[in-house]
Amino acid sequence: MRIMLKNHLYCICLILLTRHKATAVSSYSTSVTGDDYVFVGDDLMLTCNLTDKLLDSYTALNISFSFSEPEKPESIPRCLPQSNIHVITEQEAMLIVRNVSINNAGEYMCYAGDSYCFNKDNELLGFSDDIVIDYSPHNVTDIQCVIYNWNESMNCTWKHPVNYVDESNVNVTSGYTVSSDQPVAANKCPQNSYTGCNFNKGNFLFVEDYVIEVNVTNILRKITASVVVHINTYESVKPAPVKQLVPKLVTDMPGCFVLSWEHEKPWGKFYRIQHKIVDENIFSVLIDNFIDTTFTSCGYQPYTHHNFSVECYPTSPYSGYWSDPVYTDAWTPMTGDFL
Repeated sequence: MRIMLKNHLYCICLILLTRHKATAVSSYSTSVTGDDYVFVGDDLMLTCNLTDKLLDSYTALNISFSFSEPEKPESIPRCLPQSNIHVITEQEAMLIVRNVSINNAGEYMCYAGDSYCFNKDNELLGFSDDIVIDYSPHNVTDIQCVIYNWNESMNCTWKHPVNYVDESNVNVTSGYTVSSDQPVAANKCPQNSYTGCNFNKGNFLFVEDYVIEVNVTNILRKITASVVVHINTYESVKPAPVKQLVPKLVTDMPGCFVLSWEHEKPWGKFYRIQHKIVDENIFSVLIDNFIDTTFTSCGYQPYTHHNFSVECYPTSPYSGYWSDPVYTDAWTPMTGDFL
């Protein structure tokens, strides 16, 4: 019974508020005014004015505010503390919400009356537009560039430290230079995106140093955050995978395989060879600093199925990342001299 009564009163409040909203705006044609787009951490300031008709009964001291969250449009608005309301003139009051967060986004309403906030005896003076709260531009972080196969392309990626409410209001651009005689952003990124910049074979210069600038601009407020990083390309090389990986049985060495492969680039590199029996989950490293392109591995039981993988890594003066692995598989014979 108590729950039913509570729900019944809640519905009555919503009906009264909705009805009051319609009649008050048409009667007094006023609204809550102020900035409808605010950055997180800034102050939200909204003003509300008494109509001339209400000045006979009230002053700005009688103005109060409430707030309705956009995710809960049917909920009863939440009254805001009287301490947030400041009298500007006899007719005008200002709501100041300090250090706003994303949760302060929504619709604000103001009232006039002897009672505080929304009440059936109070006059609903008006409404704000939906207040949008978003993050100001932040410098991107974790900028990493990977140079593919020494001289073929470079892909740079970065992260945004905040999740912008509306990414369409955020413009990300980047520029670069490879010469100390040029400004940092003398050249535009060939293929720019929200989270990175890509240089393909046609526009990538394999020089040792790149200077890259990333700009994050809020297009509504024309505010930009910029960060500059130096990329040593010699320390960011990721070789292409090996080619022609072939396992062969050693006829005069039962239980042995010879793996052979090729790589298209002449620059120094070493290899990591891994093995597992088929249907096992984890590879084990056989060797990870091998410099030749043939490798012999022995000790396998007859009629067993094996997986091998080969990766490569650039050597001095280069460093960076392991290539993607290349896999192959092979069987040992059903019988062997070691039985």
